[in-house]
Amino acid sequence: MTAPIADRDAGLTLRPDRTVADAGLQRVLDRRLASDGADAQGLSVGLTFQDVDGRWCRTFQSERDGWGGLACRADEAWTVTALAALAPPDGEVRMASSETPPAVLAAVDESIAGTTADAVAEARARDRGWRPDPNGDSANSEAPVGS
Repeated sequence: MTAPIADRDAGLTLRPDRTVADAGLQRVLDRRLASDGADAQGLSVGLTFQDVDGRWCRTFQSERDGWGGLACRADEAWTVTALAALAPPDGEVRMASSETPPAVLAAVDESIAGTTADAVAEARARDRGWRPDPNGDSANSEAPVGS
């Protein structure tokens, strides 16, 4: 059974335990890299990192529906830990990460362990199915959040 996060037109449905039930968002979180940009439905990922519990987490956005969030992977499912409305466009050209809602960035700051993953680490984690590296190697880049 699923419960809508907002209304049915929002395009995001979560189960009562806050795991993602929306197939489109699940696919984007599982497969897309930040460098891929938005898919045909306007869904994209931004930052990728490991949290203090070792789970992989990713920020995401729906340009079409006007929200952004943070989801972390555990037990083969993505759980949404933060969700907020995107700021309305003001005509300025901005970097994608600057569009992440402040509440979502605050959730990242509270949960991140180390630094964000670079493109190589992000692809490696995706290819492992978002499981921890069996060698125990850190998959985080050297770039701190916000750089």
